[in-house]
Amino acid sequence: MKLRFLGALALMIAVLPGFANAAYVLQFGQGGVAGITDFQASVGSTIDIELYLTQTEGDTDLTDDGIWTMAFDFRIDGAGGLTHESIADESTYVFPAGFPDNRVTTLSNNFQDLQVDANGDFSNPVFPEAGSNSIFLGTASLLVNGQGVYNLEIEQLSDLSFTLGDSINGLGTDPGAATLTAVPEPGSFAVLGLCAGSGAFVRWRRRRQAASAV
Repeated sequence: MKLRFLGALALMIAVLPGFANAAYVLQFGQGGVAGITDFQASVGSTIDIELYLTQTEGDTDLTDDGIWTMAFDFRIDGAGGLTHESIADESTYVFPAGFPDNRVTTLSNNFQDLQVDANGDFSNPVFPEAGSNSIFLGTASLLVNGQGVYNLEIEQLSDLSFTLGDSINGLGTDPGAATLTAVPEPGSFAVLGLCAGSGAFVRWRRRRQAASAV
């Protein structure tokens, strides 16, 4: 009797709305292309990284129904001995059209951990563009201040933070991840090359002078 009850309870939990659904995934992108996982930028530059909600596995709910709301957590974690403060201290987040009631809350200093609420109009949901399986959620502009590799993560806030345009029931998504590699400024390579060339010239001149003295 107890086993039957536990089995029935597990079945009820499995069919309840609001649990992870592999048909939807949060992704990073750039230039209108979703699903990019590797970015590169020079120290001192600003890079625009787009965020998307994508339907997979032949699912058409986003295309058919659109979305009403999507709230997620956007995190930046530094690696290679760099601190979180070495990136994005002058960053912005720009919402696309279709999300009139939006909000960005900084959960930690210097844009390292954001809560983004993209709330649309229940009577006018947001749809993917024609021929696309992704809904554009906005653009994060990151000012790169330190060299190294940064891990970018985007994850749904809760089971109720993603709803389709025709429903108040929450759905689940798979989180997204990418890396941003910050490299030295182009001018730094020129300076290094000049220094290396100068050093080689000095060594050549010394060898020539030594040969002349013999």
